[in-house]
Amino acid sequence: MRRVWRNLKEKGILKSMGVLLAFYLFIWFNIVSTAGVFGYNQYFDVPTLGSMALFVIVVLWLGGMGKDFLNGLCLAFSNQNDCSRIMLQKAYNAVKYTRTLIFLEAAVEICVCLTDMLYHADLVPDRTLGPALAVTLLSVLYAFIAAVLLTIFIARLDNMLASYMEEPQAEITVEEAQTIYFKLRAMGLTDREAEVARLVSCEMTNREIGKMLYISDATVKKHVTHILEKTALTDREELTRKIRAL
Repeated sequence: MRRVWRNLKEKGILKSMGVLLAFYLFIWFNIVSTAGVFGYNQYFDVPTLGSMALFVIVVLWLGGMGKDFLNGLCLAFSNQNDCSRIMLQKAYNAVKYTRTLIFLEAAVEICVCLTDMLYHADLVPDRTLGPALAVTLLSVLYAFIAAVLLTIFIARLDNMLASYMEEPQAEITVEEAQTIYFKLRAMGLTDREAEVARLVSCEMTNREIGKMLYISDATVKKHVTHILEKTALTDREELTRKIRAL
């Protein structure tokens, strides 16, 4: 049990859940103080909330950002120091795109609801206009609640990313560089592929590698693909960790 608790703490899951709980209590307090204990049901529109959540999940899955989004929620309050800058940047982008997506989704729902009310304005009694507008504004409320919550995670990831980029890279000796080079060659990499792999482990982009080696971005991308195939790795993050472990 202690090991599970320690793993959850190191991965930042406990702190993330704490933030969610604190934010939920904040919202609950505002609802109860405004509508009273027995009036909170008017703030919960399950179909609207469910449709918004489902749409976000589907878009994240189709965009291939689902895993990055979950990593962002965990990394924001984690104690992990071994994550690469690429992983951190992808997590930051995924959480930021999700916040933008929620706003766009709320705007679409508002337009649909208002259009429907305007088309049927002559058929709807005046006493039902207020509740209809209130239901429409619920999507705005949900969007702002989610945006504020995600902004907390975005701020944490942004600070981590800035600190990560400001940290100076550790210098290696000529002997260490040669050792890494020969180990990469022993994996079946060519001379150029070994050099590209070493630069990838330094968290350099394809464009930066291309400028340093005087080759095009497409050529760098082709080299990286061959490197991953020869080393049986799936992405640049795994390649970076493998090279740093040499």
